[in-house]
Amino acid sequence: MNDFEVIELYGDVAGLRLGVVHMPVMKAAFSINVDNVRHVAKYASKLGVKTLILPPLLPYGVMLERARSERLVAMGINRRNPYVRILKHIARLCALSIISPHVLEKPRSHLYLSNLFVEGETATCKFFSRKLILSEEEALSGVKPGNKLDVVSDYYLNYTVLLGEDLLVPELARLSLILGADVIVASAKSTVLEGVRLVEVLKSLHTFTSISVVHVGFMIEEPSRTQLFAPTLIMIPGGELFELSENKRAIITVPLKVLKERRKNINVEKLKHVLRILSGYITKSICKLSE
Repeated sequence: MNDFEVIELYGDVAGLRLGVVHMPVMKAAFSINVDNVRHVAKYASKLGVKTLILPPLLPYGVMLERARSERLVAMGINRRNPYVRILKHIARLCALSIISPHVLEKPRSHLYLSNLFVEGETATCKFFSRKLILSEEEALSGVKPGNKLDVVSDYYLNYTVLLGEDLLVPELARLSLILGADVIVASAKSTVLEGVRLVEVLKSLHTFTSISVVHVGFMIEEPSRTQLFAPTLIMIPGGELFELSENKRAIITVPLKVLKERRKNINVEKLKHVLRILSGYITKSICKLSE
């Protein structure tokens, strides 16, 4: 993969690494996108990557608000979908775990904006952390909101994913901390969320939790152009902000050891107490609104 740039953060630190793939996803090109994933996974395994985070919108590369509802149903994936079977094969072959964020999940008759995790040793797969807060376009397209925040593990680090508008709710980031997340993976289709710059939103999450935040770059490739919707951003406690906003193919690697050690010890019991108080106020407000 001569056209793929390798960017090693903390290159002097030995050991297994987290890999973040920064590359465009081709619109309506399942086979090409899957081949690109296969190639980058093989390459990542040679770099000592234990868990690989793929770009959003795989495998079809179609943005939700630009597709008709009947087409969305056809693009939805479940455990029996070829994309899932291929990722399981790749994970087993390359001996690495894979996170595919911002996928369109169709378990039965409903559609969800979700995330897919394939564990490297057993190739077991799991859809997790469905998007909780939908945009107007997403709701009108027939997508249903999720109702649960999940954490997945590669047996070294724990990960959760926040999508789009979910990033604007600091309580979700704090809940991720309570659930034991070491890394928050983020995906948003725009550099601006409701008038707030994406980098400022991510910095706030970083401040609220004191754990690492990884935003995966958002690029869609069409026959005539490649459009960058959001950059790749990596924030590690005690480290500088890393940003890649260029339209190119790259894999950024970070030592798992650094991500684990930089996770600051937070008094989770105090955090739970605060959230219980907030929960009480929210419950009372809902009761008053329903009267």
